[in-house]
Amino acid sequence: MAKPVIVSTLVDAEAVLDYWIRYHLDAGFVHLYLVFDDPDDASIDIARKYESVTAIVNNSKLHRLWEATAIFSRPEEFRQKDSGQTGVMTRQCLNAEVVIGMALDAGFDWIVHIDLDELFYTPVISVADHFDAMNRANVDHITYLNYEAIPEKHEVTNFFRDVTLFKRNPSMFSDGRPTEHQKQLLNSTPVFRNQYFLSYPNGKSAARLRPDLISHGVHYFRLADREFEPKFSQDPTILHYPCCGFDHFWQKYKTLGSIPDKWYGQWDIRSLIGPFHLDARDIVMGGDKNAARAFFSERVMLTEPSVIDALIDANLLVRITDPSTMMG
Repeated sequence: MAKPVIVSTLVDAEAVLDYWIRYHLDAGFVHLYLVFDDPDDASIDIARKYESVTAIVNNSKLHRLWEATAIFSRPEEFRQKDSGQTGVMTRQCLNAEVVIGMALDAGFDWIVHIDLDELFYTPVISVADHFDAMNRANVDHITYLNYEAIPEKHEVTNFFRDVTLFKRNPSMFSDGRPTEHQKQLLNSTPVFRNQYFLSYPNGKSAARLRPDLISHGVHYFRLADREFEPKFSQDPTILHYPCCGFDHFWQKYKTLGSIPDKWYGQWDIRSLIGPFHLDARDIVMGGDKNAARAFFSERVMLTEPSVIDALIDANLLVRITDPSTMMG
């Protein structure tokens, strides 16, 4: 029987952490490794209630473990630990590599790297059956395409329960691009005129645990001497809830702070994922909550039932209700 685990780096987790943990343990993950970026995070006590959760705190002990990872010996521009997005992503990768060693020592065989605003969603096949099938097929690495949640109101308490509308991943379209009819609908819907996905469209990955496995950014794994052959899944998938509720949006970009225009000083964010991420940074850093709320309404939310129905009929959006109902 496969023994899959999750690694996640968390911050501001209190509102949804208990749900997130119970969801993934009930789904069939045998252990969760949660790294708390803030050593004083109030949600650490929530994680410690669960026997199948290892809570790891960002402190000097963890930093010593970072120094033993493969990433730590890479070029300095990758290892910079600033307070912005580059630092967050670097810490996520360092944490994943630390956990790879822990999970191997514990006898687990698969690892998935996801965030607190993501769910590993298995609408057809169970988590256990999925990873058993990967073992039988001798698959070592798989990337799960992601849906992106879209809120229909400003006030959201637990986005896993309150948000059920999702954008289909562009890679799920026929030939990987929208039809002319879909293009027309997207162009006529103001919230989609600047960009369709507000965050990443390239999914998140799982890998079979082995001593030479290392983190390859926050989306993939690789081996020390080579990358894996691409393999993608539409079941299971990842449900991503990146900006669900104004308070969550505001807190997220306050926490990220003055993120740079380029990831690791090399890759231009606007050209890779569109303008939203940096525009959101600028509006929140400006400190005007009324302006930020208007931005959220215009660039994030979709509220008109007739428009939503048309987009669902065109297979651009989908209503996924399982996570909102399965936990009670």
